[in-house]
Amino acid sequence: MLHLRTQRQPIRLLSCVSLALFIGLTSVSQAADPVKVTSIEGITQYRLDNGLQVLLYPDPSSPKVTINLTVFVGSRHEGY
Repeated sequence: MLHLRTQRQPIRLLSCVSLALFIGLTSVSQAADPVKVTSIEGITQYRLDNGLQVLLYPDPSSPKVTINLTVFVGSRHEGY
């Protein structure tokens, strides 16, 4: 029974992450245009109306898209 439980954990994690991205992308599509904050050495930072910060780093040498997501959760008084 323990073996079945460990096999389901990655599926649950993937489901939660997919749901979070879907909710985030749905709210982004209804939001106003992103605000450009700064651009340093080809990396551009944007801020969305919901507070999401996006860093855009185009790499013309590769036809692939890579997405990294870091979520800061917890109290706003914690020292990140």
